[in-house]
Amino acid sequence: MIALALAMSLQASAQEPPDPWVHALRPGRVDQLDRRRRSFRLGWSGGTADVFVIDEQGRQTRIAASVPPPYTTPPLPAGSRFLVRHGGGTSEPLAAPDLLEPVDFAAWSGRGLRGARVSSLVNAGQQLWIATLEGGLSVYDGQRFLHADHRSGLPSASIDDLVLTSDGSRWLLSRERLVRVDPSGAVVPFPGRWTDASLTNLPDASAWLSSPGGLWRLEPTEGPVQVRTDACGEVLYVPDSGPWALCDEAWRPLAQQESGSPHLPAPGALRTFVLDDALWNVVPEGLLHPDDGLVWRPPSDGIQAAQARVGQLFLAAGHDGLFRMDLDSEQVLPVVATQGYHVGSTYTLAAASHPNKMWVGGDGGVALVAEDGQSAMMPLAPLAAGLRVVDVAPSKDGVAVLGEQGLSWLGRRAPRGWRNLVEAAGTDGREVLQLGRDWWVRTDTTLLRLDQRGDLQRFDTGASTLSLDVVADRLVVSTTQGMRWWVHGATRLSSASDISSAALVQGSSPLAMWRLGSGTLHLATPDLEESWSVPGASAAVAVGFSCWVLRDGELFVHQAGKDAPERILLEDADLLVSLASAEGALIAGDASGTMWALRADGRIFRLDLSDALSDARLLHLVPDGPSLWIATSAGLFRAGERAPWQLQNPPSP
Repeated sequence: MIALALAMSLQASAQEPPDPWVHALRPGRVDQLDRRRRSFRLGWSGGTADVFVIDEQGRQTRIAASVPPPYTTPPLPAGSRFLVRHGGGTSEPLAAPDLLEPVDFAAWSGRGLRGARVSSLVNAGQQLWIATLEGGLSVYDGQRFLHADHRSGLPSASIDDLVLTSDGSRWLLSRERLVRVDPSGAVVPFPGRWTDASLTNLPDASAWLSSPGGLWRLEPTEGPVQVRTDACGEVLYVPDSGPWALCDEAWRPLAQQESGSPHLPAPGALRTFVLDDALWNVVPEGLLHPDDGLVWRPPSDGIQAAQARVGQLFLAAGHDGLFRMDLDSEQVLPVVATQGYHVGSTYTLAAASHPNKMWVGGDGGVALVAEDGQSAMMPLAPLAAGLRVVDVAPSKDGVAVLGEQGLSWLGRRAPRGWRNLVEAAGTDGREVLQLGRDWWVRTDTTLLRLDQRGDLQRFDTGASTLSLDVVADRLVVSTTQGMRWWVHGATRLSSASDISSAALVQGSSPLAMWRLGSGTLHLATPDLEESWSVPGASAAVAVGFSCWVLRDGELFVHQAGKDAPERILLEDADLLVSLASAEGALIAGDASGTMWALRADGRIFRLDLSDALSDARLLHLVPDGPSLWIATSAGLFRAGERAPWQLQNPPSP
């Protein structure tokens, strides 16, 4: 069904006009802003009419008389307002789309994106194609999402790059494999391993594959045609000269005959733009002008992508986020999200169908962002749909997901020997974590260790296990007969301690050792030992000398030296099911998909994910630096970076 839906989507795409700026206009609207001439196209119902432009003071100036729709205006400022006056004297006000058009999330498919980390975006008129590093390929047509991954014929669910060619084909790189998705929906693989390769789409409709092994032109019928055999990197389009490629550490023209003396891109340029008769080079260090040198540098990260719009240049700068340069003032300003959520680190950009808007992709998903910071975030679907998640362990290379069906890996490349760990754990895994470069899985009676060399070890705990945690670089397994320890280099677990039938609480430290078991919460410090009765306790998180406990779906906080806990009231909360400690906040989630963040300064933030989760029930939360993994009955979700409670100066809740 996925392949069929993708084929239908591709067929519809092939029948669309090749230029997204010439779609039929809807009556009563300013539909498009011409990107080359800064002109507006106006559409209205009825016959001929007079067209007036309205300035900031409300004065009306006629710019056309007795013209039929649609009408293209002369160059005008962005955000202009218009009045269409018909022959009968009726007037029809029109406004240019200078603010973000509202996005109706209810009309979108509830499944959303299947991957949070976006590697490439392609705007194909009425469709947005989204390549992700763990969720395959997604297509959004304004109403719904279609998906394709390895089950649809792609090499894998990890898509590294994506381009569109003039015949409607989509070319993509997936784990060093090159494939073409034809307009009919057929997936055509090409032989060979394309190591360190990248794809480029140029304004002249040509598409290229560059790699250390040479340069290939992607032809609709012939496939990749090699044009150079030396090591090639960036491929750029230079006006009045055509494509140029950085091959053998020098810029080479790719056209048969070079016309004139072009302005060559700067060495190492990612993109070159000729905007308002000025040549701008985007280099990793910043924005470069041939006359003025480096005119702007990102605060910390380099530039990953750039995209020109009418009068604007948008720049994606990794962890620094999104920036916008106004071509009139040549001033570069950050695009600060004032609504919705930021996508975290920004890596890729695609022009939207309306002016001064940009599709932004990063490690937290996709958002439609306006120059004033108004943004709308695409919903995320489960990365592992249908997988009932038992535990999640993020790492810098990927994410280990332990489900009822067994152990899975989401990421570019699984650790060495991962298959052996999967087979050994089977469906008996209860917990997974990483200690240094080793991976550990807890079953009911054993521990499995996969070291960095890919060797697998099995440890018998001698009793039923309760929990697995890391305290001061030690692995601690709580069992029904006490706690046992493992330190790096040891060949066996330590003898069991005399602390029995209690699990170590997440966030414990040698100075404040919290344990939960048999309806009792224990605290051991160098100076004292305390305990509290906590019947019905299901989860706990320690923060220093305080411990947050879920009891019968309600939240309590216990503090050292205090006999009675404090009950925390969360307005309209459903049954609370999970606790997690993220950067700067304690996160509590209820079964219906609402999360509360309790900051150290006393502020409480509420985030409702019930629409994104649909009918799925939230099971538990796993922090990953500033991000959050959300395990549900329908699969695994990932909340992107920069949630409101993580901002330095957050808005009012």
